[in-house]
Amino acid sequence: MNKIAEKIISDASAAAEEVIKEAMLTAEKTLAAAKAEAENLAAAAESERKAYSAAAVSAAKVNAELEIRKRRLSAEKKVLDDIYETAEKNILSLKKAEYLKIVEQMLSYADDGDEVMISENDKDRITAGFISKTAKKLGIKLSLSDKFAPISGGIVLKGKYADKNLSLTEDFRELRNETEPELWRALFGNR
Repeated sequence: MNKIAEKIISDASAAAEEVIKEAMLTAEKTLAAAKAEAENLAAAAESERKAYSAAAVSAAKVNAELEIRKRRLSAEKKVLDDIYETAEKNILSLKKAEYLKIVEQMLSYADDGDEVMISENDKDRITAGFISKTAKKLGIKLSLSDKFAPISGGIVLKGKYADKNLSLTEDFRELRNETEPELWRALFGNR
């Protein structure tokens, strides 16, 4: 081989080696930059995942606490409902004489000429004779209606100008309005 050809081959080999070296350096730099970018993206994704996770956990905790409060309030309300319902049932189940004393007190609110409506459940306890006897004591005229009032117990007075609902349901509604906050505090505290 001649010296010129050897020189060309040697120069070409050196240039090729230089190009390969530069390509390798460029590839390493590109690979390092890509790796750094991937690490940055992974760190950002992990940070975002943690933020979303913390927000989701916080929202779930708030929802769970609200659900617990809602269920507790519902249970406490049921306890109070049961107390007032039981009290009303206890009055309805009194012996006839005791029950009629209560009705007699209700009749003291009657006006002359009122018509007394009772519940269908009371038809065997509150009779026309009882109404007449009580009216005589009060010095007024009362009559027992032949129609039943849609009440659990007690009476409804149908007057010339106004009606008076003296049913146990109405009495317990008023009693509940007056006593429920105090009863609630006594049973469940001041939350």
